[in-house]
Amino acid sequence: VQLLLAAHAAIAQPDSDGDTPLYIACLQGHGECVRLLLAAHAAIDQPNSNNSKPLYIACCNGHCDCVRLLLAANAAVDQPESIKVAPLHIACNHGHGDCVRLLLGAHAAIDQPASNGSTPLYIACSNDHGDCVRLLLAAHAAVDQPDSGGDTPLHTACVEGHGDCVQLLLAAHAAIAQPD
Repeated sequence: VQLLLAAHAAIAQPDSDGDTPLYIACLQGHGECVRLLLAAHAAIDQPNSNNSKPLYIACCNGHCDCVRLLLAANAAVDQPESIKVAPLHIACNHGHGDCVRLLLGAHAAIDQPASNGSTPLYIACSNDHGDCVRLLLAAHAAVDQPDSGGDTPLHTACVEGHGDCVQLLLAAHAAIAQPD
């Protein structure tokens, strides 16, 4: 990568899917390549053809070193992809607690709903990612914010049978009498 950058390689040129070298480095978790590309002023928030951005794909795959580098370079922390899923949503979906911690430290919008109204807390509860639930609750996530169908994180945790998440939500004073 250093040789290509020294030869003035086109660092912003996307492939046929619209993926830039920075996006691909984040997808694969190649932190050193990300560092070099950022130092060469790669466009940090350039989306691919699916409107997915480097921070999103790094969070999706749990590549915390890439997430850390992107956040340090001021990547847009709450910028959603095409279905309005932000990096915090996808990190919670896959249970990448270390990425969640980094995003919360960068002041990610903790209660930002996706296109279906689900919040990061709802998503973490739906997928039984107790570590992410703990982090979100400690950061004061809205415990009773419903999705577009009216279901709260407690509803989804109960439907899915995720007892640990139910216990965490109840300890955070989730409303148990809220109608479905």
